[in-house]
Amino acid sequence: MRLAPPKKYFDLDFLLPGFESVSEVRKRATDLANTLRHLARKVTQEAPEPCSKAWFDIVRTHAMRLRLANCLRGTRRCGRVLCPLCQREFRRWMVGQILEQFAPSNGPIFFVTLIPTQRKLPPDRLSELRPAHLKDALRKQLVRGGLRNARVVGRIDISFNENTRREWSPHWQPHLHLIVCGCSEAQLRFAFKAAYRADISCPRPVRIHRIDGKSDLVRVISYVFRPYFDRRLSYVNAHRGVRTLSCGLKIPQLRELTRALSHFPIIPGFTFMQGLRRQGGKLVTTVAVRDYHELISRGQRSDFQ
Repeated sequence: MRLAPPKKYFDLDFLLPGFESVSEVRKRATDLANTLRHLARKVTQEAPEPCSKAWFDIVRTHAMRLRLANCLRGTRRCGRVLCPLCQREFRRWMVGQILEQFAPSNGPIFFVTLIPTQRKLPPDRLSELRPAHLKDALRKQLVRGGLRNARVVGRIDISFNENTRREWSPHWQPHLHLIVCGCSEAQLRFAFKAAYRADISCPRPVRIHRIDGKSDLVRVISYVFRPYFDRRLSYVNAHRGVRTLSCGLKIPQLRELTRALSHFPIIPGFTFMQGLRRQGGKLVTTVAVRDYHELISRGQRSDFQ
């Protein structure tokens, strides 16, 4: 996967102070490759039977390590979800493309987080995750909610959630981070309120934040397409109530993550788009959405009114 670098005034290297450097990403990729080598050696010592679960762990871990090695040498980009180098390249490209598409918009832009609590997965079952099912369900929710013509771009994220008081069991929780343009906050809440239910591990499954200005949009896009997955630890603060701390994944969780996600590409694997599509090295607005927004700019009625 080779993507053209964005224009200077749309580049995260210039727009976001403290954005990760190439040397930092290479170090993280090297650390990940060393961890995968250690995991493969450890599982190999157990002498698993061919075609068993542990045997496939070795194959996928070794394959991911070779992909990382190719990326580190610069011989070939793997374009995988777990690769820090490809994720950085994709992140810079996506930020530039979204800024070009969304910055000229006259309407509000929203940052939406959706947490489908019914799709949580217990440990050792992350391989059952189906990103395509999550994206199909989201498309249906947008259509049923009257947001067929909204421009939406985002990513599926995964975290391993734990609770210090053991009020609920540890689990993998997939969730969606979206950037939405072309609708109101009330329409968003109407579209999602029935599909996302709160439970003890997630009291707020739908979170909507209105983006204020270009700098806020840059930070949000950078967060949505961040290049790593984390562990979230819920605890009780004596002064501020229930809080969540983001931590690095432990070795057993990293092993499961590698087994489950190493074969997924960044595009289209965990990336969601509506009203936009990739055309070569650019994102372009689809014809139906472009015609719709032209009608709005002329003051004609819409199906939202």
